[in-house]
Amino acid sequence: MVPGASSQIRPPVECRPIKIPPNPCCPRFHQANWRKYKLLFFLVCLPLILIQCFNTCGHKTPDKGECRDFEYMRLRFKKYPWRDGIQTFFHNERVNHVPGECTPPPLDCD
Repeated sequence: MVPGASSQIRPPVECRPIKIPPNPCCPRFHQANWRKYKLLFFLVCLPLILIQCFNTCGHKTPDKGECRDFEYMRLRFKKYPWRDGIQTFFHNERVNHVPGECTPPPLDCD
């Protein structure tokens, strides 16, 4: 070795590998993209979800209104295979009426 030379062996400049240019067909993703979506979720989406949750929890279900039993409404030709056979599968006792519990409409005898 020559005195004063470095202890590393380096190839000549023309033999060193060059940096490979990026392939235009292969997409390059940024490393910090997840931070943007994390902030978007916690600062925008999560507060909106919580606001809607409190909004729906404060909503009162309307009471059953007055029901008139017309001949074309709530027809049951065959009993349902669940419950008592009259109520539909998604029946809600606080809102929906069952056939037979409504008052008949007034007669028009003009």
